[in-house]
This record gives sequence, structure tokens and C-alpha cells, in this order.
Amino acid sequence: MAKRGENIYKRKDGRWEARVIKDYDEHGRAVYAYFYGRSYKEVKEKIHLPLPSLQKQSNSTGETSKDSPRFESILDEWLENRRERLKKSSYVKYFNIVNKHIKPSLGHYAIMDISNTILNSFAFGKIKAGTHDEADGLSEKTIKDIMTVIKSVLRYAVTSQEK
Repeated sequence: MAKRGENIYKRKDGRWEARVIKDYDEHGRAVYAYFYGRSYKEVKEKIHLPLPSLQKQSNSTGETSKDSPRFESILDEWLENRRERLKKSSYVKYFNIVNKHIKPSLGHYAIMDISNTILNSFAFGKIKAGTHDEADGLSEKTIKDIMTVIKSVLRYAVTSQEK
């Protein structure tokens, strides 16, 4: 049976189908990849395979992942860009999420090297361990907030590359 929060479901023809966001179009709408299998487990395994996403693209100047900026610098740029449009309390929350959770784990990656596999292992690590000074994992809500910030930063990186 499909679990809550996943886009995996059983079709009328008996097969299982999974839907995963693989990219975003020029209007910011999600572009999905679909996976099919005979069992839930088979489809679940397929969605964790690497998808063609940011790391395989190059911009109009021919930048490769070696030339791309570090995720840490994009995070700082995104925070500064958002500062004027947010309430102070929202900015503080984003600042804490970025500096306490995202930068220590993902800040050293080049922006083009961040893949679904890296993000999945990051999220699972937060579920199990939380931060370096906490013994227990983080709540689902906190992890969802962290992943929402990462998603927003990655969208910002894509749009800023196009300019």
C-alpha cells in the first residue's frame, strides 16, 4: 500500500506508478518523471536512482560543475535577496535553517553537483540524527521546512543562472 506523502500509487491495471519532480520549466512549474513497476518496492527503488537534473545541465556560457559556485554562496545570496521582502521573524527562521542545518551539510557542494541522491541522504540523516549537538532526529515539520528552503534556493539558482 502507498504511504502518505509519496506520489506512489497502484493503477487500475495492477502496476504501481511513482511520480517525482525532476525539473522545473521556465514558468516555475514542475516537470515530472514517471516510474512504473510490478510492486511497490520495485517502484520505490527506481525513484532513488539519479535523475537528469541541475547537475547535468550547463548554462549558456558552457559552465560545468567545476566552474559552478558553491551552494554556500548561493544560500547567502538567496537570504540577502529575500531579506527585504520578509517579516523579521520569517527571515530569522530562514537564517537559522540555512546556518544550522543546510550550510554545515550541503554548503561545500558545487551547486551543479547537488542531486536527488544527496538531498535524500541529507533528509534521512536529519530524520535519524538531527543536528550535530542533538541526539534525536528532527520532526517531520522541521525537515519539511528545511527541504522547502532548499527547493526555493535551487529555484533561485536556476533563475539567477538564466539572467
